[in-house]
Amino acid sequence: MRQTCALNVGRQNHIDGAIIHVNRSCKLWSGIMPEIERRIRHELNIPTVTFDGDQADPRGFSEAQYVTCIEALTEIMAANKAAAHKGGL
Repeated sequence: MRQTCALNVGRQNHIDGAIIHVNRSCKLWSGIMPEIERRIRHELNIPTVTFDGDQADPRGFSEAQYVTCIEALTEIMAANKAAAHKGGL
C-alpha cells in the first residue's frame, strides 16, 4: 500500500527525484525501504537517494552523508533536466 501511494503521489506531482529515509528505529519499514526505493526509481524513471537515520537515536544520522546524498541527487536532476531540454522534451 505504501509503495502504491508513493508511486501515485510521484506520478501526480511529476517529481524529478526522491529522497528515501531509512528509519533504523522501525525494523518493519527499514526492511521494505530498499524495495520501495527500487520501485520508485524504476517505475517513475527518476533518480533516488537513501539516507539512514534513527528517530530514537540521533547518533544514527550523519549530516555529512545526508548533504552528500542531496548534492548528488540535485546534480543528477539538473543533468537530466538539461538533457531533456537539449533533446527538446
